[in-house]
Amino acid sequence: MRQHVLPLVLRVGSRQLVRCEVFLQTMPCLSMLNMSTGVYQAYYEQYALHSESSSTISWIGSLQLCLFLGGSSLMGPIFDIGYLTPILAVGTVLTVLGLMMTSICNSYWQFLLAQGVCTGLGMTCFFTPCVAVVPPYFSSKRALAMGIAATGSSVGERCACEPSVARER
Repeated sequence: MRQHVLPLVLRVGSRQLVRCEVFLQTMPCLSMLNMSTGVYQAYYEQYALHSESSSTISWIGSLQLCLFLGGSSLMGPIFDIGYLTPILAVGTVLTVLGLMMTSICNSYWQFLLAQGVCTGLGMTCFFTPCVAVVPPYFSSKRALAMGIAATGSSVGERCACEPSVARER
């Protein structure tokens, strides 16, 4: 069995570095779910999947959200064993692959697999360590540390998603 990763991180990194890393890591995950799910839904209804009903199209974002939140219960124990780096690597690859495959999709089932399944699983692998890595570093002011780390989603939403994705043309 592998040695737990947190003691190694405690020796190498500092509290501020961990907070900064988690802050930056929450930007793409939560901001993508908060802001762009509705933008994707509207785009699919108007252009890509105009022949499908709104309730059918909404299954894409719903499946993505379900895998994102539900997959954390599977990723947590894997993280606890000590597989931090492989989880982050798989999450990064799946999220990028899912978004790239979404760009070339033509039919409903392709969107469901690319964005719903691949991106949803990738984001759960990428986000679960964000929630689990901060608490061991802080015995006092843990809530403040988690709050600072979680604000990355709002900053990411304002900086990345809103101007580039939701802008009217």
